[in-house]
Amino acid sequence: GTGRLMAAQGASPKERNPFPFSHLCADFHPPDAPADIVHIAELYGKADRFEEMVVCLNKLVDINPRLDERSRNLLSVAYSGVTAPRRNACRVMRSVQSSRSEPKTTADRQAKMLKDSVKKLETELTEVCQHVCSRLEALLPHAEDEVATIFYLKMKGDYHRYYAETTIGGPAEELQKTLALDAYNEAHQLVLEHLAPNHPLRLGVALNFSVFYYEILKSPDRSCTLAKQAFDDAVQCNTGEATGHLRRWPSAVAEWLRVEAADPFGKPGPAPGARSARAARGRNRSRKRRGTSGYACGAARIPYAERAGHGARTETGPGRGDVR
Repeated sequence: GTGRLMAAQGASPKERNPFPFSHLCADFHPPDAPADIVHIAELYGKADRFEEMVVCLNKLVDINPRLDERSRNLLSVAYSGVTAPRRNACRVMRSVQSSRSEPKTTADRQAKMLKDSVKKLETELTEVCQHVCSRLEALLPHAEDEVATIFYLKMKGDYHRYYAETTIGGPAEELQKTLALDAYNEAHQLVLEHLAPNHPLRLGVALNFSVFYYEILKSPDRSCTLAKQAFDDAVQCNTGEATGHLRRWPSAVAEWLRVEAADPFGKPGPAPGARSARAARGRNRSRKRRGTSGYACGAARIPYAERAGHGARTETGPGRGDVR
């Protein structure tokens, strides 16, 4: 795909696929030493300056594509911080587009303005996804172990999923669905073979894969079955980093998958909207207790300190990385 096109054009991926929004921080120049690059990337992450963070980590990858766990997590946080607000913007604009009912005298002109705005936002998101997927293809051969391979495959599935969101009804939709499904399937097979049921990265793959089934493939039964199986397997293990999060899984999965009427684990669900409001209050209390900064990701703001730690946290739940 992208790599073959670049080769045909006689350019390297690095030359042909720079970070699309590097012009937003054109005056920013990362340090040269890898340790200094990681340090400054963490500082910019705490300040929610994700474009600079991406520039730092791209330079780190160019120096040495064999990233350690700390650098992988920073890479995931940086790209998620750049992608999430654009995904949210696309969703909002599409929602407005589908609910407009202006008088005929203004409808045509305003509809065109709205259509152009949606197209611009989708183009921005597409460019980011193309860039991230290209980077991941270059990083996968340098993965230091199975955990790193799973981490990259999960990210690859995520960003092809985001790409598919921008191509609904278009010729590229099926291609992006297939690429995302292949990446998630490969990651899921590896986690079953190499990771414990309560490993945060295994939980993250299961949750993201279930979101993909629900939102992209429109298969809620398969989605909830996959999430429930991961939960049931994990609760058999009463030790490990993920244990503290497991109690929140049933309600959390229902929220992520937008199942308001009933919990996918068989419990009665709250009234529509009640779960989202309660979850938002809980996130606000959590941020106040930790005193950490957060950033938008999907419908939630996840404290940076939680996302930049060990393992692979998902966008909305157990495991550290970027999800949903």
